[in-house]
Amino acid sequence: MNDYFIEKIKSEYDEDFLNRFGVIRKSSFRINFNAFNDADEGMKKVNTYLIDNNIKYINPSWSNFTYIIENTYENIIKESLLYKEGKIYFQNLSTIIPILSYDFKENTNILDMCSAPGGKATLLSSIMKNKINLTLVEFKKSRYEKLLYNIDLQKTKALTINQDARNLDKFLKFDGILLDAPCTGSGTIDKNIDASYITKELLDKVNKTQKLLLDKASEIVSNNGYIIYMTCSLYNDENEEIINEFLSSNKNFKLLDLSNFKEKIIKDKFIELYNYENTKYNEYKNLMIKILPNEYYEGFFFCILEKIKC
Repeated sequence: MNDYFIEKIKSEYDEDFLNRFGVIRKSSFRINFNAFNDADEGMKKVNTYLIDNNIKYINPSWSNFTYIIENTYENIIKESLLYKEGKIYFQNLSTIIPILSYDFKENTNILDMCSAPGGKATLLSSIMKNKINLTLVEFKKSRYEKLLYNIDLQKTKALTINQDARNLDKFLKFDGILLDAPCTGSGTIDKNIDASYITKELLDKVNKTQKLLLDKASEIVSNNGYIIYMTCSLYNDENEEIINEFLSSNKNFKLLDLSNFKEKIIKDKFIELYNYENTKYNEYKNLMIKILPNEYYEGFFFCILEKIKC
């Protein structure tokens, strides 16, 4: 780990917090319901496969279609037809949670601004059984091709666009927007990942992009619509401060209360959430969720902005 990464973490948390990055994270996957006739069939087939192959697993308390396994079994599962046919999808627990935090409605128009590789969009499609109108945008050609591969494999119905989301036409309108913004990825560092790429220059660059993407999202989300803002970073600059600045200049937006959802996920014995109480962000204690990194969860931040009709 480089000095910048270490000092930045220590300045926002404490020195002991660095121990969270010295673990090897357990693998997790979720079922793709688009590949089965119904949810019960999907869970029965997956459970049977795992038991027949002596693969030990647990389900997080907040999702019976999500599985945590030992890392040593990931390659075995990736040789199975379940994986090769897109019936399951490997995805970290932290990136599943934001999609479960909102009550999506059928036939609404949803934009995923930085969609590749497609984990959140295909999850939403799976939950909604394709009864939702998805538009998926990805700028980088190689990532766009990966997105196309994943949505095809997982039988996701969506309109895809290979474009920089910052340049989307301002006359477009969506009921909801998923914005998993480009970031430093500071929450994803584990024992196997070198953090040397995280520099002040990178932080400044992604900060600028995050603000522009959020501004664009605010233009094209409908009145009473919502933006789920997410990053896999732990830095305040990319999360709380971005939202602070946005709300101060966009009085027609407010944060949705996540306290009930927070109570639901905190029942999982493996999850650890940042405690906003007695911090300078105390006002956000029920409005933002920051998942702390450990051997099960990546570090992840999200909140939900609602556009108020003025």
